[in-house]
Amino acid sequence: MNNLRREAINNEVMTYMNKFSQAASRHVNSKYENDEVVSMTVEYFLRAEDSKIVDMYNNDGIEGCVRYICRGVVTQATSVRSNYYYKTKHDNSKYITDLSSYRDEEGNRCNPLENLAVEEPEANSTGGLLDELDDILENDIDSQLAMIFRMNKLESISIKKIHEKTGIPVKVVFDSIHEAMSEIKLAVADREKKRNQLDDYGVISQEEYNSKYASI
Repeated sequence: MNNLRREAINNEVMTYMNKFSQAASRHVNSKYENDEVVSMTVEYFLRAEDSKIVDMYNNDGIEGCVRYICRGVVTQATSVRSNYYYKTKHDNSKYITDLSSYRDEEGNRCNPLENLAVEEPEANSTGGLLDELDDILENDIDSQLAMIFRMNKLESISIKKIHEKTGIPVKVVFDSIHEAMSEIKLAVADREKKRNQLDDYGVISQEEYNSKYASI
């Protein structure tokens, strides 16, 4: 019974994502940081014990759950002991780029990937980024992860709507988006290594080449 009740609470909570983003926006400097703070906090909520969340909902309603997450968002964004603080201080900034800064050939701002952290590309071409992302989704990651990522990040379908369309539990949808982003970053890094490998072949000595790419 608790499991069914918890799933309903999760679904209701997901309708308040804009409110969580607003709470984060006062304490962070970019859309990327906002998404990271909200994602970490909501993930903590989704992983909390069913009995704790059901009791909270029974006592304080959805408003209590929303307040709980909003407080968590502020703590995540401002505390030096938070997971977000630790992660941002240890992340390699080479793998963080705000793709909302890219513009198309006519100078129009393009931001379909503004939530995605990927390696900084050599070419400032939004079309090239989208083509590579599409190829990665098609060939490099699990098909269900790719489908959920496309729906949420490229088609702007909310987590709750994805759940309603596919029947996949909200928590699985949420986790799948983050797993897809992790796999995409790994695929981007792997492709860059392979490009470098091709670029170096015949240019550097065979000994240096073997040493540099022995683990690939």
